[in-house]
Amino acid sequence: MQAAKFASEVGIIVRGHIPILTHWKDYKTKDNEDHLKNYIGKLARQLDIDTTSEPAIVACTDMLKSQQRQGRYRLKKKFFNNERCTTNTSNQGQVKFPQCTGSQSYIAHAHVVRQKYVEGDPTPIDLFKNFHCSKNGYTAPAQVAIMGALRLTAETQETTLKSQTEELQALKRTTNQLHSLISNLLNFSTSQSQ
Repeated sequence: MQAAKFASEVGIIVRGHIPILTHWKDYKTKDNEDHLKNYIGKLARQLDIDTTSEPAIVACTDMLKSQQRQGRYRLKKKFFNNERCTTNTSNQGQVKFPQCTGSQSYIAHAHVVRQKYVEGDPTPIDLFKNFHCSKNGYTAPAQVAIMGALRLTAETQETTLKSQTEELQALKRTTNQLHSLISNLLNFSTSQSQ
């Protein structure tokens, strides 16, 4: 009975006299300390509470935390939830590659993946595969992206190989021309000396 009366009085005081701050810990800061003292003072007038005992202050602070959380929830539900909910729902529908990292962030998951690779860092394609593979495999857009990235990588490697081959052939031609020029110079110098 006492707990119900305590909770009821806390609710009345918080809703009627205490402003809703962004976080309940803000009531403990120097700037907002008066709100906490005012709240405890009003509660002490309504109920027989020893405002100097630590357990009473902790209980009052805990109830303030609970009431503030509920108040913020009600405000958010009344003014923000519908708009945000529809926006988030439409944005989730536009996600092409949903992540499959669970509660881990990308950076933490990338660190775990990097530790698995002994011979060096994983390629961006390896990271993408690890981020977007679930127990059911890849989604269709993720498969298309992976195949496109692998195709692009193969084309880049093929182009690089062709350019390296062309450079090597050009170097061989230049080397042959230099050998020919040197032998001509040697032949010319031996013919001049005779």
